[in-house]
Amino acid sequence: MFRKIGVFLLGIVGIASIALKIYLIKTRPTSLPTNNIILQQFNVASVIDGDTFKISDGRRVRLMGIDTPELRRCLADEAKEKLTTLILGKNVILKDQFSDPYGRIMANVFVGDDYINKEMICSGLARMDYYENPHRGELKIAYAQARENKLGIFSGICTSLNPPVSCTIKVRVHGL
Repeated sequence: MFRKIGVFLLGIVGIASIALKIYLIKTRPTSLPTNNIILQQFNVASVIDGDTFKISDGRRVRLMGIDTPELRRCLADEAKEKLTTLILGKNVILKDQFSDPYGRIMANVFVGDDYINKEMICSGLARMDYYENPHRGELKIAYAQARENKLGIFSGICTSLNPPVSCTIKVRVHGL
């Protein structure tokens, strides 16, 4: 009998713990308040790849919460072109910043009201990564939509047996 009561109480504690975690996740702010602080803007001097760029003072910035194809991989050039179109020569606002192990600034990047990290995922040229991000829910929705619509990296273009001429991945297919 005591064993049944113990299991019952353990179940109640577990359910309460899960409910509290869900409540805390849902009630946390999705963006940090600015408290009427004027956000600093930085001019984008160059784009390195689909998720990294340099601002005019020479510092490197990486888009937080996303990962694009590495250089010389399928759709890497398209990802870099997309990011270039979105930010090169423009003033960006960097939110939720921190430094990664490589010394880059990790940030949610905005041009006006346009959330650049999300735009890269919406185009199908990025996937989500595992960094904690206040905008994670927004990115998850964009990721699901790009995947459902089979855009970019979700299109199968990079796994096709007849990839486009611009794709430089070489694979040996056995049995064909």
